[in-house]
Formats: sequence, structure tokens, C-alpha cells
Amino acid sequence: MVVVLVLGLGAVACGSDGGADGADPPGPLPPGVTVFLDQARQDQGSRRVQIQVRNAGPGLLTVDAAELRSSRVRTVARYRGPALVAAGAATNLTVPLGTGRCARDGEGLGARVVLSAHREGGPMQRSQAPVRDRYDGVGRLLAGDCARSHLRTAELGRVTVSGRGTDARLDVELVLAARAGGPPVRVDRVLGTTLLAPVGGSERIGRTLAPGGPPLRARVRFVPNRCDVHVVAEDRAGTILLVRLAPASGPAGTLQLRMDEPRKAVVFDWLAERCRFAGPGDR
Repeated sequence: MVVVLVLGLGAVACGSDGGADGADPPGPLPPGVTVFLDQARQDQGSRRVQIQVRNAGPGLLTVDAAELRSSRVRTVARYRGPALVAAGAATNLTVPLGTGRCARDGEGLGARVVLSAHREGGPMQRSQAPVRDRYDGVGRLLAGDCARSHLRTAELGRVTVSGRGTDARLDVELVLAARAGGPPVRVDRVLGTTLLAPVGGSERIGRTLAPGGPPLRARVRFVPNRCDVHVVAEDRAGTILLVRLAPASGPAGTLQLRMDEPRKAVVFDWLAERCRFAGPGDR
């Protein structure tokens, strides 16, 4: 059985290339050690990602430090341990991902991980290896960074409720504008979340932003996606709207628009009424 431990954030972003002064070049990963990139569900609304270290080798592995480097990100994400990885287990090292740039033609993620680790009773070894983004969580973040770089305005406007009781609908206004001197940007659609399901075709925006032009104001209407009490109570990303953008130059990307606390309050009050969480004496 593989046991995954999620460790708290213990990293800082740094602008250097991550090399240690005077240190020998990193070697290959220790036998039996593999690394992957992932993004835990609870971090999907943030820029935190995980370096997953799997230990299929003999004995306990201690990771004293780890670095995530990518040709698409100017900063190096650093984890400071120690983190223990038992034989046959995996440990997630959580690091903050810096803001990315647009990919050049044919350029991928270009990510690699540098580990400083040792096995029980053995010497410290510094190693590095290319790392695969298993579910494209990091790739999606960087594609969103690229798309956002073409915008001068990307924000949420008014969040209001129309109707009452189980007929109540949530209306969310988007405000988007392309920056002057950049490419036109097509606003494709708004995706649903764990809490919000678009209705009436309002999620299909289908408008192109002219560079330097006036802001687009679009209203998207939602009904609850889930009314399970535990889903609402444990929500982490249900109030982050995902907007699909397609710049005229560069790949399509998904923009994240996070609601602030006053907007979240409107959403959860609406869910309580629409899903009948609150009785007459509770409001």
C-alpha cells in the first residue's frame, strides 16, 4: 500500500537559479526514488503545488530540501525539510508556484526537481531529474498565467440573487478587458464549480476583447451544483470561477477569478436558502 502524507507549506520562491555556490553538480535520483508533480484538491484555489516523492527503494528516505525549477517560471520554488518517506510510501512536499510566462513555440513545462536527501545511516546526496506533471495541474496554472497576461482587467463585479426560495438564482458579473498593444482575446465560456452550475446558456460568452477596448461585462447565472451539506461545508474551490480564454496569439487558458469574503457570503446565504439548509428560525 502507498501512503501519501501531505506536508504543510515550507517553501519560499527565490529568483536565483537554485544552484548552491561551490556545490558539485547534482547526480541521478537515488535508486527506487521517483518524483511527480501534482496539485492536491485543497490547493486547487491557490498556487500551491506538490512535489510527490515516492520511495520504492530500501529503508527510510529523508528529504532535507527540494527545489522545483521550470523554464516557464522565473522563480525557484523551495521546500525545506526534513520530510520522511518510508519504504513503499510517498510524501507530498508542498511548494508555492511562481507566476509563469507564455510558452514559446514547441516549449513544454521544462520542469525538474532537485533533491537533497539521504537514506537512513547514509550520506547526504544531491540529485535532480525531469519531473512529470501527472494531471496537468501545473500546466493549467501556467496556461492561465499566459492568458491573463493579455488582460488589463480581470475581476468579478456584482454577485446578486434573483428569485426566492428554491427558485432563487445566483447572478455573477464578470468584468474583462484586453490590454492595449496585446492580441485580441476571445472569452469562450465560464465553467461550473463544485458548488455552482451555470444555467440558460449564460456560461457561453463567445465574445472577443479588442486590445485597449472597453471592458466586457457579462452576467452568468447559476443554480446549485450540489446541495450535500458536507460538500458545501467543506468547500475549498467552489467560489472560484474558471473562465476559458483564447488569445489570438498563444494557447487557450483558464483564468481563475476568486470571490472575496463579501461575495462568498452572498453565495453561501443563497445556497442555504436554495438548498433549504436554514429553517425559518435560523435566519
